[in-house]
Order: sequence, then C-alpha cells, then structure tokens
Amino acid sequence: MLRTATLSLILLATCLTAIARPHRHSHPFNLGIKAGISYQRMSGASIWEEQFATGPLGGAWAGIHRGKWHFRAEVLGKTTKVTYKVYSNDIKLTYIDIPLLAAYQVIPRVAIHAGPVYSYMAGARSLGTGSNMRSMFRRGDFSLAAGADVTVTQRFSVSARFQQGLRNQNGNDTVWPVTGNLKNAGLQLTAGFTLF
Repeated sequence: MLRTATLSLILLATCLTAIARPHRHSHPFNLGIKAGISYQRMSGASIWEEQFATGPLGGAWAGIHRGKWHFRAEVLGKTTKVTYKVYSNDIKLTYIDIPLLAAYQVIPRVAIHAGPVYSYMAGARSLGTGSNMRSMFRRGDFSLAAGADVTVTQRFSVSARFQQGLRNQNGNDTVWPVTGNLKNAGLQLTAGFTLF
C-alpha cells in the first residue's frame, strides 16, 4: 500500500507540475487541493499496538496572504489503522480534519506553519469482522499541528506536518472496554496545487 501511495503521489506531482502555469498573487485569496500520506498512531494503553500506520489523505484549502503571512483553513479526509491487541483485531479509522493554520515565509519558497486542528471520527470499523467499533472512541479530537511548506512552482507545493492530539480518545465503551489515556499523533506528507 505504501508503494502504491508513493507512486500515486509522484504521479500527481508530475501531472500538476506539467500543467502549472506561472501566476501572480493579484488578489490575497487562494484556493487549492492537496493529497498525500498520513502516518498515524494511537498510544497510551498497552492493549494497542503503538506503531505508526500508513493511510491516504486528501482535501482542499482556502487561504489569505498578507505579506509574508498566510492564514488558511483546510478540510482533509484521512484513514488509518490501529491494532487492538486483546482480540488481534485491526480497526480502520476514518477522520475528517479541519486545521486552522498560520504560516510565515522564512525564506523565499519556504514557510513554517502551526495551528489548532479539530478532528472528527467519521468511522471505526473492524477489518476482521466488519463491526462498527466507533463507540470505543470519542468522536472528536483537538490537536496542535506544526510543519513546513515548500513552494516548488507558483502553483505546486509540498508540505510536511506533525500533529499531536490533546484529548483522551477513550470512548469508555462497555461492550469493547478500552482503558488508558489514548492520544493520537501523526505525520502528514502532502503535495498541493493552487487552483487560483
């Protein structure tokens, strides 16, 4: 799966670079799309495998430029997998992330960004039985994110971001008991294309 995701990201980057046309920021508002790979884990209790799992992510963003500052909001969908060791059960988690980020251009073509992220768990399904496991987890999470953006062309950029969850994700389910203070953490690598 990692090989397929990497090849897809390279193909996307090649296509977007080929069709990118120079443009000037004639207006301060920008809109774009992005796609990439998420490496995420849930840790804090011995019943979970604490290794990072790979999954796809993608979505859109809208931003405003003010000199070297850029403020943007994103909506990203992502999936990942956690392993519940008690029953040797892999669970596929689907999230919708909404980051609100402030970025500052430190040198030409390179910016650092940071800000809060709200994540909504849209689904949690057992890969073994197909059972809905969402009651094991809280539906919402708040995280802090920090990373860097590199502008390759005026329309194409790449980004790396670390995200650390702040809220316990233990859903206190009585059917599937989960103990411990579960926290999300993840690394996201994306390629973005500015539409205008």
